[in-house]
Amino acid sequence: MNSAKKVLQLGQLGARHISMSQAPMSAEKQAANYAKLKAKQAKFQVDDGQLVYLKGGVVDRLLYQFTVALCVIGLGLSGKVLYELSYPKKA
Repeated sequence: MNSAKKVLQLGQLGARHISMSQAPMSAEKQAANYAKLKAKQAKFQVDDGQLVYLKGGVVDRLLYQFTVALCVIGLGLSGKVLYELSYPKKA
């Protein structure tokens, strides 16, 4: 009975430690973080004709092009498999 209470207390202590592990931020730090967030939101809200998923810069453009290339390669390989299954080699 005593060991069950210890296990229960240990579980509660662990949960409390996980949920309360971050120290609260100071008001100045919160204001600075809020200002950075607002600046980033303003950058994405500008109507400059650029797609929103490319507004992040060079890294976003590279990731987009990589994704498109993978889609094209996958589509091509799917077509190849369908062709090979439709016209099997005569052995």
